[in-house]
Amino acid sequence: MKKILSFLIAGIMACSAAGCSKKNANPISLPEESTIQSIDITVGEKTEKYSDSEWISQCISSMNNAQATAKESVQDIPQVDEYIKIDINTEGAKSTLFVYLEKNDYYIEQPYQGIYKTDSAFYQTITGNH
Repeated sequence: MKKILSFLIAGIMACSAAGCSKKNANPISLPEESTIQSIDITVGEKTEKYSDSEWISQCISSMNNAQATAKESVQDIPQVDEYIKIDINTEGAKSTLFVYLEKNDYYIEQPYQGIYKTDSAFYQTITGNH
């Protein structure tokens, strides 16, 4: 029993020293607000284009305020049934993110960058349910 306990404690210490614990995602990576020409929001088959600078500013601010989680983004699209696609358009480039509801929490997923927890107010802003 002492031997098993010793191995268990040694394993936990080694894992801690090696950084086995999950860390939060890197900060969300968005284009500089002044370079954004428009934001396309796709819900199902319907896409709305927003080019109003005030709306864009509010949207980018909300995304920047999302909290990084320890969840990893390892696919091109989220592994959920329903999501909203956000395309941030700049001259010659596009950044794509996804927003979805999972277990009563709202998330922004930036493929291969990270998954971030947001709030219902942001979700309502992008779906037009004010």
